[in-house]
Amino acid sequence: MPIGQQQSATVTYAPSPARANTLTPVSNVDDIESVLVGDGTINLDNISYTGADEAISLLEEGYTISEISGTDPAPTVGIGSGIFLSTGGAPGTGNTTGSFSVSHGEPGNDSLDQTVQDAFPGAGETQDAAVVSFTFDSADLGDAQSISLDVFFGSDEYPEFVDSPFVDIAAIYVNGVNYALFDGDPNQPLSIVADSINTPGNFFNNNGDDGSDDDPYTGTYDTEYDGFSTLLNILAPIQDGTNEITIAIADTGDSYYDSGLFVGNLQGSNSTVSGSYVNVQGTEASETFEGNAAPQLFNLGGGSDSISGSAEELDGDVVSGFGNDDSLIVEGASFGSDDVTVTMGSAILDIDTDGDGIADTTVTLEGDFTQASFSYLTDDGNTTITADGVITDETALIGTEGNDTLTGTPDADTILALGGDDIVDGDAGDDEIDAGNANDFVDGGAGNDTILGGQGNDSLLGRDGDDWVDGGDNHDNIALHEGDDYALGSEGNDSIGGGEGNDTLYGNSGNDVIGGGTDDDYINAGADQDVASGGYGADTVIGGSGDDTLAGSYGNDTVDGGSGNDSMGGGLGTDTLTGGTGSDQIGAGDGDDFLFGEAGADFLGGGADNDVLNGGSGADTLNGGTGDDTLNGGEGADLFVFNVYTDGETDVIEDFEDGIDMIRLFGTGPASLEITDVDGGAQIEIGDTGQTIYLEGMTADALTSEDFLFV
Repeated sequence: MPIGQQQSATVTYAPSPARANTLTPVSNVDDIESVLVGDGTINLDNISYTGADEAISLLEEGYTISEISGTDPAPTVGIGSGIFLSTGGAPGTGNTTGSFSVSHGEPGNDSLDQTVQDAFPGAGETQDAAVVSFTFDSADLGDAQSISLDVFFGSDEYPEFVDSPFVDIAAIYVNGVNYALFDGDPNQPLSIVADSINTPGNFFNNNGDDGSDDDPYTGTYDTEYDGFSTLLNILAPIQDGTNEITIAIADTGDSYYDSGLFVGNLQGSNSTVSGSYVNVQGTEASETFEGNAAPQLFNLGGGSDSISGSAEELDGDVVSGFGNDDSLIVEGASFGSDDVTVTMGSAILDIDTDGDGIADTTVTLEGDFTQASFSYLTDDGNTTITADGVITDETALIGTEGNDTLTGTPDADTILALGGDDIVDGDAGDDEIDAGNANDFVDGGAGNDTILGGQGNDSLLGRDGDDWVDGGDNHDNIALHEGDDYALGSEGNDSIGGGEGNDTLYGNSGNDVIGGGTDDDYINAGADQDVASGGYGADTVIGGSGDDTLAGSYGNDTVDGGSGNDSMGGGLGTDTLTGGTGSDQIGAGDGDDFLFGEAGADFLGGGADNDVLNGGSGADTLNGGTGDDTLNGGEGADLFVFNVYTDGETDVIEDFEDGIDMIRLFGTGPASLEITDVDGGAQIEIGDTGQTIYLEGMTADALTSEDFLFV
């Protein structure tokens, strides 16, 4: 959906020969998904943008702010691909003006009004708001409990307007709750807040005059913003089904001095915490990290890492990737196992560092600590915490780049097959299996398994339990058994079978063959030419784009062809079949069914029992079959066909248009018809068959031989 035509050129800022920041105009809001979603697994729906066209850009190649020094300045803060929202214009790179300000005259935003007035009593209403909203389904994320976003905020109001009624405001609302907060405090939103600026955790970088010359606007960094935040990682819980995210920024009280919000890397997360964290990224080397007063998210890499800080500095921090060789050092505190309460799964450590019997420090270690134990060593007034039995990638069952045969245990296993044509047996337990690239065979065994096929033509077997299976690229065969399973064909021509349970099956791109099995299934075949059948149960079958062949089969089913020229059948039960766009062939089968052709020249066949047929727009052909059927051709020159006559049955044509629509009768001729006026319409009796056709709003005199075709 286009958002406007005011932006007409891509803007590139090149502060040094080594780097350029490119801001690409947004001509279609659907382009936001391609740059915002970090790993490509989330499908964004209902994407919308409100605000000035100049206030939103795509960061297709990321964005960085660097120190102005040398020919290759080191980046201070940066983000990968994403979007940029502004209260005015895009920031330049020179810091050469005293008042970086653009006003668009756009309205504010009610949610931002409430957020800013809660944080800054007496603040005015927002103006020049730029707001992006979208929804997504939790099913896209498998068993992820939350979402993650990378964010940083810059402003030309720093530091003159700290805590004033005129500060700009930014927020990220997930299902109506703002999680973009400095220090996790609702009174410290993404804005120019004294508490966050003065926090020893260094939330903000000062880009004011560096004193090197007489130019009052010479800053330390290559951006017009006088202050900008560090990179924050936003974590927010998600709910089952549909979730909504709103990303917003606006001026407050006035429309002067611009601020900007850089957002990217939206992806699922298994984090058990929520809020905004200073992102600290480790490497494969052994490293030492220092805590500070800001909430931090440490992403440890390889090696033996240590994190140290006082109890106050470590309180509220999150550590991802904490393994058996890593350590957490609480400085200035002596305590032992009796002073620590450990909540297992991810390990939440509630620590009483001062011996008063009340926990004063909480650190969350994310990972699989279900089999772990902790040790506490006090030395020189500091306490070092280590763990043993942590399940990490190092403790997973890992294959090679060749052809491997890997077998799990009856417990919960992590299996990484890597390259080669592998054979993997997960055995029992809730297993996580990544088959890697090449042509693999995976049997998850019993338990609630997560199976990733990766690239290659894979055969993936779910078996008992509620399984989550992603075939990945190429042509995959996915077979599920008992349980409420989720399967994703991804790219390629896939075969997916649901088995028992209420399954959710996505074909995505490629010519897929999908069967729901038993129980109440949801099938979305996706793009291209697919074959899908619901099987037993009350199923929902959606064809998506392409010329699809779809069947509801047994049960009361809902079948939607989507776009393309589809062939659809309801089977047994009371079914609802919708053709969508394209010229579709729709057959009801047995049961009292509802058929909707919608756009295109469709054929609708009612089958047995009492059916309702609605052709929609286009020149449609409708045949009610046996039973007392109701036919509505809709717009266009429609053809009503009768080739089976049953004594005592009456079909109703609701919208016959004289001179436009036609009635085709098989096995009879004009002399066999008796046409009479009845209440509200005309009635046609066909010889001695006992079959009656009732035309609403017509009269017997209006019907002539020109309205009939005899075969």
